[in-house]
Amino acid sequence: MNILIVDDEPMIRAGIRKRLDKYGFFYDALYEAEDGQQGRKILETDKIDIAFVDINMPHMTGLELIRQNRQQGVAFVVVSGYDTFDYVKSAWKLGVHNYLLKPIDRVEFVETLRELYAAKSSGNMLDKILENIRRNCLDPAYSLTAARQQLDCSESYICRTLKNERNTGFNELVNQYRIDAAKRWIDEAQGRVLIKDLARRAGFNSQQYFSVVFKKYEGVTPAQYIQQAGRLVLKEGQPDPETEE
Repeated sequence: MNILIVDDEPMIRAGIRKRLDKYGFFYDALYEAEDGQQGRKILETDKIDIAFVDINMPHMTGLELIRQNRQQGVAFVVVSGYDTFDYVKSAWKLGVHNYLLKPIDRVEFVETLRELYAAKSSGNMLDKILENIRRNCLDPAYSLTAARQQLDCSESYICRTLKNERNTGFNELVNQYRIDAAKRWIDEAQGRVLIKDLARRAGFNSQQYFSVVFKKYEGVTPAQYIQQAGRLVLKEGQPDPETEE
């Protein structure tokens, strides 16, 4: 877990750091920034999981910092002395996890961190990624960009999670799910299969590319697999013998 504290008050940064240690919230790395610009540089170069961000800072406000980096999979927690409606509303619209008022309430701080640590566990995130792929992989328009938007995290974070936890890539896993679906439909077919329709149902716009991917994963072409399963391979335009009189 990598944590970033962005606040122009040294005492606030020190207070958050001490509370993390006091209440047993262990981290791999802890970064500190005195203003929004420093915070942005850290977010651009390092993988941050949780960021505590003040609102009113020199050079760049906390809200602007969050606005520029909210698609990177970072859980932002605003720490501010301002409880005005406009600030709070703006923060929630940007998707922050919580809005903590200074001085920070101990109970609220601990509850916020417990929620974030649970949500940021690798297994939890992996489950979300896998479920998103399973739910959307048969859509030809589905892509890494679409997954990023739906999961509200960066593309690099999705790829890194899959690589670390499953030793695979995003496209490889999407194609595997698609081929598995195609094989299931072949096995369930009532004696005849049109490869073009099979490719389309499996999320491929190109029958040729479907055949290439199928052979990569199964070692045989779709036509060969269909024949091995005891089904009839139909070509486009070929009449179905079972429907002929």
